[in-house]
Amino acid sequence: MRVRTGLNRANREAAAEEDARKIIASAEQEIAAAAKAARRQLTAHAADLAVGLAAKQIRVDAATDQALVRDFAAQLGSASDKSGKDGN
Repeated sequence: MRVRTGLNRANREAAAEEDARKIIASAEQEIAAAAKAARRQLTAHAADLAVGLAAKQIRVDAATDQALVRDFAAQLGSASDKSGKDGN
């Protein structure tokens, strides 16, 4: 009977140790996932702040907007002319 009791105790202890390892592994995975999510949120927040600051500093009136659009269209036109000359 003592041998059987000793085996049962050893089995329970081994099972408890295995359960503890599983709990620790699960907790480590949860912590890693939470840290990854926090980093992602922090990056998004920093990007939002940067865009907000840039928007406050950049002021474009109607005349400047039209000039930017004309310049961009001209660049597109010259780029398509160059690609046509190269045979692309």
